[in-house]
Amino acid sequence: MNMILNDRVLDDEEVPERELVVHRRDELEEVLEEYQLSAEQKSARNLFITGPTGTGKTMLARLSLRLIQDRTGARTGYVDCWQNYKRADILYAIGDSLLETPVHPDTTSLDTVISKLQEEPGQYRHLVLDEADQIDDPDLLRDLHSCPHLQLILIAHTEEDMWATVPGHIQSRVSAGPLLTQDSYDASQLADVLEQRADHGLHPSTITRKQLERIAAAADGDARIAITTLRVAVQSGNRDENARSVQNEHIEAAIPQANEEIHNRSLDRLNDDQQTLYEIICDQAPIAPGELYDAYRDRVDDARVERTLRGYMTKLEHYRVVTSIGSGKAKRFHPGNADLGD
Repeated sequence: MNMILNDRVLDDEEVPERELVVHRRDELEEVLEEYQLSAEQKSARNLFITGPTGTGKTMLARLSLRLIQDRTGARTGYVDCWQNYKRADILYAIGDSLLETPVHPDTTSLDTVISKLQEEPGQYRHLVLDEADQIDDPDLLRDLHSCPHLQLILIAHTEEDMWATVPGHIQSRVSAGPLLTQDSYDASQLADVLEQRADHGLHPSTITRKQLERIAAAADGDARIAITTLRVAVQSGNRDENARSVQNEHIEAAIPQANEEIHNRSLDRLNDDQQTLYEIICDQAPIAPGELYDAYRDRVDDARVERTLRGYMTKLEHYRVVTSIGSGKAKRFHPGNADLGD
């Protein structure tokens, strides 16, 4: 018997239905209220969302965009600035979402995209820039801020990360608006998240609350890992001809598999410079920051400045792609997958 009724519910990258949101409902309502307030005032009232990895920042932003579009007819856009970090890539992605006529690099210049975005729109617009700290041209924020009837929603792990490479005169213009900070889930909250998913996506009696609590405890506050572990465990149960429900051994086997899946997903998102830094760490760990940056400069022709490299390393640590031990001159980087046996 297939234990899964709805596999979309077990996909942490899918935007969930509203009823699946647990322990983020107040934040969801707060974001929707901010959208409406910004639209009513027709002012440059932006919104900033921060929090550790796996706390639902992206889920909250993407679901809220869908809900506000259904409620008000506003035009909405979402850009992952880790994968689309260059000015041109971001602008074309924005143009595809917010402009009525399609844009394409082969037929539409960047100046035309900006010009069209700065025209008076027919309706209010909300734009999420996820992983906003990865934008390589801070002037882009200034240009977008000048567009009429456009609210920016910037997402980063911390407020410090968000503005680390943004000049003060741009930050002072763009940063008007509330900051919403999400804390990590505790184990009980994560178990509630999983229970809601199980209720909507699995046959009854497929998994117990105690088993969900075991998954939650192993996820260390990260909903992505918890939901992925649940999916992998249930899939293992489906393959077990003798099982009619998820067994404890399915869960124990799923925990490292889910961590490795999330780790590999993060590796796939690295840009070329981040990939080079990661490869050096894998080859030479433990390695000090200064030695790492020197080795990086030896490998690339157009090296990023050290301030940017420090930002990259902060990002890689947030996503556990790498870890560090010690501080100051004693700080050393290691691959984040060392505990997976790689």
